[in-house]
Amino acid sequence: TVNRGRDFLGLADLNKQTIEDLLSGKRDSAAPITFGASDPSVVIMTWPCRDEGANGPLIDTEDQSVSESFTSAARALGIEPIKVHPHRDESLRDILNSLEAIAAQGNEREIQAIVVRHPRAGVPRQISDILRTHAYTSRVINAGDGSNEDPTEGFACIYPVWKLFGDLEGIKVLLLGDYLRDPVLRSTVYGLKNLGAEPHTLVIPGFSSPASAPEWPVATHPRLSDVTTVEVIVVAPFTFTRLAE
Repeated sequence: TVNRGRDFLGLADLNKQTIEDLLSGKRDSAAPITFGASDPSVVIMTWPCRDEGANGPLIDTEDQSVSESFTSAARALGIEPIKVHPHRDESLRDILNSLEAIAAQGNEREIQAIVVRHPRAGVPRQISDILRTHAYTSRVINAGDGSNEDPTEGFACIYPVWKLFGDLEGIKVLLLGDYLRDPVLRSTVYGLKNLGAEPHTLVIPGFSSPASAPEWPVATHPRLSDVTTVEVIVVAPFTFTRLAE
């Protein structure tokens, strides 16, 4: 299920019904991140993915665009988000102290969601653990954690396929990208698989191959001629930053 206080940490553990409800815009008790407070607050936290310069955090261009995208989404909901760019060496406990300070400054404003983007896999889940330990009710949205998952962008890749076919049970989908290092592609694969689709991948020179990870839930093909029966091709977004890593 999606739960951990209805956090949104990834697509790997979501069942078909929950994903379809999210894609169709249904808002119920099983869906993550619904805003109910009269004056809610959203905190957007992006860690630097490159070395810090002498004047503070050096924010990667892609991370800056992620921050701006979530800012636009929050404003569309009538919420002015609080943007935080922690230094790389700040501990998660330091972050909790920062959140407490933000909550104290906000008086009656409730921090309902914390958007987290971090270069290390598992950090959004760790933040969720800390929040639950201290009885916080803020929901955590994973905006990308290393090479693990990026569920919001994964949904963006899945949505047009779902709109085109409706029920994805048995639909063959060819996915192109950096299979083992791209969190967007990983989330896309997990989501399609849980929707009943059949993900296929192609070995691409210069990209990591799922053939090196037997547990990866896809069929891998060495040649394009081997996958002529697929019904749709999804090209995951990638950046030169990812290619250089």
